[in-house]
Amino acid sequence: MPDPDGPRRAVRWGGAHDGTAVRSARDRSRTGRPGGAAPLTAATRRVERDADLGCQRDRDNHPPGRIVTVTTFVLIHSPIVGPDTWAPVADELRRRGHVAEVPDLHDDGRPPRWRQHVTAVVDALPALGEQLVMVVHSGAGQLVAHVMADLTARDRDIHALVLVDAGLPTDGRSRLAQLRDELPAVADELAADLADGGRVPAWDDDVLAPLVPDDDQRRQLLAGLRPQPSDYWDEPIPTAPDGPEVPVSVVLLSGGYEATATAAAHHGWPVRRLGGDNHFLLLVEPVAVTDAILADLP
Repeated sequence: MPDPDGPRRAVRWGGAHDGTAVRSARDRSRTGRPGGAAPLTAATRRVERDADLGCQRDRDNHPPGRIVTVTTFVLIHSPIVGPDTWAPVADELRRRGHVAEVPDLHDDGRPPRWRQHVTAVVDALPALGEQLVMVVHSGAGQLVAHVMADLTARDRDIHALVLVDAGLPTDGRSRLAQLRDELPAVADELAADLADGGRVPAWDDDVLAPLVPDDDQRRQLLAGLRPQPSDYWDEPIPTAPDGPEVPVSVVLLSGGYEATATAAAHHGWPVRRLGGDNHFLLLVEPVAVTDAILADLP
């Protein structure tokens, strides 16, 4: 009998079978809350929470004993830029009454950098019982399977994953090796830039001006760049252990992530393409990007 939910309803991140480090599966049933709290029921309601005041709206409307779930959006930036790349979208989500967290992917300059970046995300999140929607941009996509596995090991409830112009887990390869498989010419250019101790990215004002026309935003983006040496690009990122089964959706901002679109077609994930071919559209058009992030959530 055909699955009435269709193929897009859930995926499990884990061992790769086709180079994408994901495989299709049905929705998991959500029978309990993190930390062994009382099980969710049909009466469970999600309420908006005012992030600025740290309080829940309409709390007086919920009788004592009623379980209330809050959804927190976890916006994860690429390790080669700073968390400010997500600031406009985080502000827009909060304006709409959602909770948004933007962890800072810091490291000590020594490998394995990928493990430090994953730990930075997991440790930065408050130990609350809310549902998490993981939203990743660019090079954060290679880390998200490990982030989700680590959060699940801590009994965190992951509700969905949104890939915003983001890569996929590397299936044990390095970032550079993955790039060679997907965009060989770009990989060759990157390798040349890394030669003789170079760091990538080496973007300047002229490169970013067409993508981020606002002078203040562009200066902030440039100030937050984190150019990485060759050992960042060459270090293998192991295949993550099996994590939760969650719905996945894709938002494409540029032409650099067609491999993600191909995987989405294979797995039946919904894909939304925003015009402009601008990897940093999340800075320039945060309302449109926020709309796209929210559009296909369960």
